[in-house]
Amino acid sequence: MTRKAPVAKGHAPAAGPGTAMRKGGAAAGRPLKVLFVEDNADDLELLVLTLRRDGYVPVYECVDRAQAMIAALDKQSWDIVLTDHNLPSFSSLEAIRIVYEKCDPVIPVIVVSGAIGEETAVELIKAGAHDYILKDKLARLPLAVEREINSAEARRKKVASEEQMVLERENFISIVAHDLRAPAQRVETMVEVLLSDYEKCFDDDSKDIIFRIQRSAVHLRLMLASLLAYSRYGRGAISGKIASLPRVVTTVLENIGIDSDTRLAVDLGD
Repeated sequence: MTRKAPVAKGHAPAAGPGTAMRKGGAAAGRPLKVLFVEDNADDLELLVLTLRRDGYVPVYECVDRAQAMIAALDKQSWDIVLTDHNLPSFSSLEAIRIVYEKCDPVIPVIVVSGAIGEETAVELIKAGAHDYILKDKLARLPLAVEREINSAEARRKKVASEEQMVLERENFISIVAHDLRAPAQRVETMVEVLLSDYEKCFDDDSKDIIFRIQRSAVHLRLMLASLLAYSRYGRGAISGKIASLPRVVTTVLENIGIDSDTRLAVDLGD
C-alpha cells in the first residue's frame, strides 16, 4: 500500500557517513531547490534519497495540484522540476505547460514516472520536457539533474551576455545619434538662412546645390530621430498592436520625402 504525499516542504540534510554517494559526484554538498510534482509519499522519499546519495542537499516542496504548483512557482525560484507523469488530478503535460507559462527563463523539467511508452515520451519531449526517467531506473536521475542544471546555467549566461551586447549596442547608437543631431540641425538652419537671406546672390545651379544640401540635412535629421527612437524602444518592452498598413506606408513615404500620391512599382523578385 502506498502513502499519499501531502503538499510538503523539506530541507533534506546532506548525505551522512552511512550513505553511499556516487564516486566523484560533482554535487557533493550542493544545495538543490527542487519542486516535486508527486502524490506518492514513498516515491517522494525515494527521489529525495536518490539526490542525497549523489551529494545534493535538496531544499524542496511537493505539490500534486495545478494551483499549488502555480503558487510554489510564484513564491520562489527553483532549480528544477521533477514531475510524475500521471496524477489523479494533474499530469506532467500540464506541469510542463505551467513551467513554460510562469518561468522566464524556463527551468528544467524532468518527468519521473513508473511507465512511459515511446509515443508518450516523444509527446513529453515535444511539449518541453528536458528528459524522462523511469522510476525503476533512478540511478540515471542524478546525472540527468546535473546535466540539466548545468545546461540551464549555460543558457542563462548566454542570454545575459546577449542582453549586455544589445544594451551596449543601443547605448552606442543613442550616443552617436544624439551627438550628430546638433551638427545636422545647424547645417539645416544655415541652409535655411542662405535661402531666405541670400537667395538673390545665387544662380540656378548654386540654388540647386543648396536645395540638395537641404534635402540631405533633412534626411539625416530623420535618420537620427529614427535611431534615437530605436534605442529607446530597445530598452523597454514593445507591445504588439494592430497597425493600419496604408497609414504605415504613407508615414514611411513622407519620412523619405516621397509624395504619398506617387505611384510606385514593387518588384518582389522570383
